[in-house]
Amino acid sequence: MWPINLPHKTSCNADIHVIVKIESADSIPNLHSIIIASDGAMVARGDLGAELPIEEVPLLQEEIIRTCRSMGKAVIVATNMLESMIVSRGI
Repeated sequence: MWPINLPHKTSCNADIHVIVKIESADSIPNLHSIIIASDGAMVARGDLGAELPIEEVPLLQEEIIRTCRSMGKAVIVATNMLESMIVSRGI
């Protein structure tokens, strides 16, 4: 199953990027392959915290960030973006 073959990525416009969302415990053993097959990753801390002990989430977040940086991939860490925009009423 891994690494993922993404034939659409080679036949599409070069400006299209694939960002994976790391949100489940199932992604952890395949983290390296998932990130290789993408242009970057988004860390879904809330979703990970629902599946894993909450104290493991910061360590996993650091691992995802290190992995992305070592491969020259973008990494996004964001939680409750919509809620914070509602509370603050915009940017």
